[in-house]
Amino acid sequence: MLMRMKEESLIEAPVGKQWITQFLTCHPDIACRYSSNLDHQRAYASDPNKIKDYFRKFNRLRITHNLQPEDIYNIDQKGSMMGMSAKTKVVTKVARRNPRVTHDGKRELITNLETICGDGSSMAPFRIFKAKAGHSMGWYASLDDPNVLLAYSNKGWTDDSLGYEYISWDFIKFARKPASADHKRLSILDGHSSHFNWEFCMFCL
Repeated sequence: MLMRMKEESLIEAPVGKQWITQFLTCHPDIACRYSSNLDHQRAYASDPNKIKDYFRKFNRLRITHNLQPEDIYNIDQKGSMMGMSAKTKVVTKVARRNPRVTHDGKRELITNLETICGDGSSMAPFRIFKAKAGHSMGWYASLDDPNVLLAYSNKGWTDDSLGYEYISWDFIKFARKPASADHKRLSILDGHSSHFNWEFCMFCL
């Protein structure tokens, strides 16, 4: 009975304010870190078994078709806000709170399609602006640079037609030419609909 009362008193005792500090002091192999958000699909894809299976299939393709680093391309898209600054580290007074960078409100979304080659080189990025008509492309009419590729869509996102345009025109134009008719090249893509439709897949084949 006495032991039972002691157990109950231990359970009901409140945790002290310095409990975490003392706990970390007693366990120097662990530390507190800020958590960050991770998309569910990315967390699902970080499964070690899935990663091993991915590279097993990748190596089988590479060996079967004798793919060299210059034959392997990774294509991906990333949305960004024009004029929106990211977090940066600045020098300030010790007692001051985190400084803030101002911006003037709503920003326009653009999508960047980018391709990196296995040999470390990169192709010209494909910028997709938000516009309902091509008149906004006139803003860049004087831009005479073959390494800048521009397009537009209603929301500034890529879609099936722009994905097909990129692979059928820009990729073929800027990617290294195959040595022969049976020379294979590998493009690594995600499951976005603009990469996974009939026209896109048939063109690749």
